[in-house]
Amino acid sequence: MYGNAVRKKLKEEIIMNFKNSAKCGGCSITIGGGFATTLGLIFIILKLTGVIEWSWIWVLAPFWISMLLTILIVAIVILIITLLNKK
Repeated sequence: MYGNAVRKKLKEEIIMNFKNSAKCGGCSITIGGGFATTLGLIFIILKLTGVIEWSWIWVLAPFWISMLLTILIVAIVILIITLLNKK
């Protein structure tokens, strides 16, 4: 009986969240991360447990490399938009 009440409450919350996301044009909240986040967390766990002896700069590399790539892509897009607007 307890399981049915939990399922019913969960179903109601899912429906309410779906209706709310439809009201704001399909906005959503993502919990978790992508490949770089997962890889970074795995590297941190391996470093803290002593499985790998890498420098912290390489343990954290998935985070800073993905950040640098994002900054680079944004800079290129801004440059392209700026050049197209001058013409």
